[in-house]
Amino acid sequence: KNWNAYSSVNFLTQFAPGFRYEETANGGEEAFKISDFMAPAFLTFSFGAEYAPNDNFTLRLSPFSPRFTFVTDTTLYLNTVDNTNYGVPIGETVRAEWLAAQLIAAWNKDITETINLQTRYLLFANFETFNGEEIDHRLDLTLVAKLTEYINVNFSAIGIYDFDQSENIQFSQLLGVGIALSKKGAVVK
Repeated sequence: KNWNAYSSVNFLTQFAPGFRYEETANGGEEAFKISDFMAPAFLTFSFGAEYAPNDNFTLRLSPFSPRFTFVTDTTLYLNTVDNTNYGVPIGETVRAEWLAAQLIAAWNKDITETINLQTRYLLFANFETFNGEEIDHRLDLTLVAKLTEYINVNFSAIGIYDFDQSENIQFSQLLGVGIALSKKGAVVK
């Protein structure tokens, strides 16, 4: 009763350009564009089984998860620190990883009546190039505190290790305040 078959499609990109900054000899900064819309973009198809023993935890095992990486700007690699192109061969715009697996674990728990913690871990391994070290990892953490009936505070953090992008762990965080208005059961945020 805790196991289900599942399939999913996930598309991930960004909407605005990303830059790397270097200090110039005169003390200023020079910006180098290293990412943009569809550069990179990731399209992943997953087929597998989901284990959900309770309302708080799910585990998705996908032994077949082909992923396509797109880099529509073929000159971006010139501006990256180590001349990488997000795993796409230089001069090409698409990389297909057909023989790949994915694991996703998610936990969503109310810590108190007013505080909720959500975590999500994603592991992606390409069997065609697998050597035991080249595994992509992503960890998302979101903490939501309901301060009043109408005001929430959110803290989100994301850690990514993708060897096709960087040898270092990438990290981002966000602190947000939300206002929710409700009218006859409908919530507007």
